[in-house]
Amino acid sequence: MQKPFISAIICTLDQPDSLQETVASLLQQTLAPDAYEIIVVINGTKPKGSFPFASPAALTFAREARIGCSLARNKGLDTARAQLVAFIDDDAIAHPQWLERLLRSFAQDAAIVSVGGRIIPAWQSPRPIWLLDYFLRYYSCMDLGAGPRFLKPGQFLGGTNMAFRKEILQQCQGFDERLGRIGNNLRSCDEWPIFDYIDRLKLKKYYCPEAVVQHIIKTERMKISWLLRRILWQVISDARYCYFFGSSKKDVLKRLLNLGQQFYSDTFVRGPDDLNI
Repeated sequence: MQKPFISAIICTLDQPDSLQETVASLLQQTLAPDAYEIIVVINGTKPKGSFPFASPAALTFAREARIGCSLARNKGLDTARAQLVAFIDDDAIAHPQWLERLLRSFAQDAAIVSVGGRIIPAWQSPRPIWLLDYFLRYYSCMDLGAGPRFLKPGQFLGGTNMAFRKEILQQCQGFDERLGRIGNNLRSCDEWPIFDYIDRLKLKKYYCPEAVVQHIIKTERMKISWLLRRILWQVISDARYCYFFGSSKKDVLKRLLNLGQQFYSDTFVRGPDDLNI
């Protein structure tokens, strides 16, 4: 049996409705069916809802009983048969040529070990007037421009539209299980150590704007209270990352002070002026 060229991995926790949209978008990719595989990692022991997919034979299901995004991603990595692995969230929709464009990007240069593209919002309800473009970063959206380019050291790709050579993930033991979302908290940053590892090896990260993923912005997240909670969890995530991976106590303290300033700016400076709260 021929191995696929790329594995598309979805990690899901209690998202049966949006997950069906994600899977449907992957079943409609322009690649030949035997060129890729779809892996659905069900996180937890009792997932809510059912998963009545139209083509279950085209899917590989795996289960990670321990709750955590990093744990689920690593389970998907272990399950993948391809040498390239692409990650997409369970509330995202892939462009029909998403996987094809990722493959073409990797084929340009063997030194390219990570590829990602634009992540644009798909609003479930009309976008609130106060939700400025500046805040889209907290909704996992990313647009680095219309032209393809290599990322500089310190620049990362978005977690719901990122692909890697499998060997690079194996070299750094996958996603750090001390970071990333667990259950309903909004913690993040579990992919950051991987990009740091790539930078240390002076390997290449490539941005392909045509490899597009839409991220569904649910109505309940279009509230100021949710945005403030998300900003706070980003600060907590950054702080944990600094604690575990800071090169020195001085660097950690400096980063934490910067994070405090960012939190103050986003919630209190931008809040009253731009959000009318």
